[in-house]
Amino acid sequence: MPRFLQILRSLFQKVELGRSRSPDLPVVRAMLWRGKLRLDAPSVNYSFGTLHTVLAAALQQVDVRRRAPRSVLVLGLGAGSIVHLLRRTHGITAPIVAVELDPEVVRLARTHFGLDRWNDLDVVVDDAARFVVRDARRFDLVVVDVFQDAKVPAPLRTAPFVQALHERTAPGGLLLFNVVADPRVVDAEVDTLEATLRAVFPDVRALTVARNVVFVGERAR
Repeated sequence: MPRFLQILRSLFQKVELGRSRSPDLPVVRAMLWRGKLRLDAPSVNYSFGTLHTVLAAALQQVDVRRRAPRSVLVLGLGAGSIVHLLRRTHGITAPIVAVELDPEVVRLARTHFGLDRWNDLDVVVDDAARFVVRDARRFDLVVVDVFQDAKVPAPLRTAPFVQALHERTAPGGLLLFNVVADPRVVDAEVDTLEATLRAVFPDVRALTVARNVVFVGERAR
């Protein structure tokens, strides 16, 4: 179907452009809805829908443009919402390392969302928990936006993972950790994660945006 007809149809119903085919991970779909592209999991939006709004609000509240990070680590790339916001909205030109577990998600991002147009973006297909242990680099801004459907995977809610995040965050650097806080989807795991973060990072605050909470942690200089 020609794109203009897809866009027209999307004004009335969601139009699927493609889907992931990873057998052990939730199906993720590239969609057109009301004329806009988005990446959706079964229960939640992964990129360029409500998640985009959440990340946009969090970056605005931490004033990321003023902080001008010189290096960025993104755990959970999706279709690249965070990259779009950093580059286009806030003018951040720093190199970005983006880690995504599902190669099918990367394929969808490249095929439908123009992921390859961004300069200084290094996409790594790997497990986030493994990456932060194996890679010794430190980053001025670390963004954790990893979900299996609506939940943060259990290994990413542990003290060892949070300690590894602390090691990957440069002195004076910033950590943003996004979680879904809708009680219909998750439970007290959010409170446990907050306590784990506070045990490692000296300064943690919680930004509530829609049905999400973005925990903001700073590493001491």
